[in-house]
Amino acid sequence: MHQGNDVHILAYGCDFDNKALKELSAMYLAGRRTRAIKMIELLAELGMNISIEEVAAMAGARELIVRPHIAQVLIQKGYVQTKNEAFDKYIGNFKPAFVSKPELSVPDVIDVIHQAGGFAIIAHPGKLVDQAYIPEFIAFGIDGLEVWHPDHYQYQVEAYIDIVQKHNLYMTAGSDFHGEGSEITLSDMVPASEIILESVRKLYKEYQCRSR
Repeated sequence: MHQGNDVHILAYGCDFDNKALKELSAMYLAGRRTRAIKMIELLAELGMNISIEEVAAMAGARELIVRPHIAQVLIQKGYVQTKNEAFDKYIGNFKPAFVSKPELSVPDVIDVIHQAGGFAIIAHPGKLVDQAYIPEFIAFGIDGLEVWHPDHYQYQVEAYIDIVQKHNLYMTAGSDFHGEGSEITLSDMVPASEIILESVRKLYKEYQCRSR
């Protein structure tokens, strides 16, 4: 989070056994579970009875409980017909059963990723509430930007390439695949330009050097 707004950060090349990373992940997972429990309690007050066990089962091995898992249980139990209905009526931002996510600051997340030997990349910067955040993130020590993303317009891609080159950062590209239930698949192509792909190759080489 930054100034109360969502910021997604990609972590490449981390040591998943790193103590700081494991502690941060455990804290965040616990916070998400607590949030889900609070939302379930609010739904119960509205006459919809679901359990944290049912929601956690939807999350499965991922462990990270998110609102779509709650929506899936609401659909399964016949309280709503669609995920959109669940969000529009009950669990969307500022709806009757909404509870804010646990907050992690951008500097703290960047620091932990670096402690774990990884690279911190701002995901889909075109979705940021304020583009003025980008210079702040650079000052915090971000390693790069996800320049190509399905939701980015060409003028945004070009602007992010300029920013990355000016500050000697890495460029990445992503399809926004989020696992089961995504509208895209792992086999979908990412039509990024050669300049972006070259930066990805450079990032991978740096990762290989660090891993030796």
